[in-house]
Amino acid sequence: DDRPGVIKTGVAVGGLHSLQRAQLQQCDILVATPGRLLQHVDERAISLQGTHFVVIDEADRMLDLGFEPQLRRIARALGRRQQ
Repeated sequence: DDRPGVIKTGVAVGGLHSLQRAQLQQCDILVATPGRLLQHVDERAISLQGTHFVVIDEADRMLDLGFEPQLRRIARALGRRQQ
């Protein structure tokens, strides 16, 4: 849907992998766990290079649970515009 003001969302979950690819490549907002997001990046199903914003909910908890390597990989996948 290319109507002005329409926001396309996507959710990266397990299963339904081939159905997700088209949806994820065209969404404006993507909700994903760090692992699932990195899986799609690794498989080149999506690119984070054009990403404007990333929200990491519970990042402090993720760091406490040992997810620092995954969060660093996501930051690197964003390219130079990371903050």
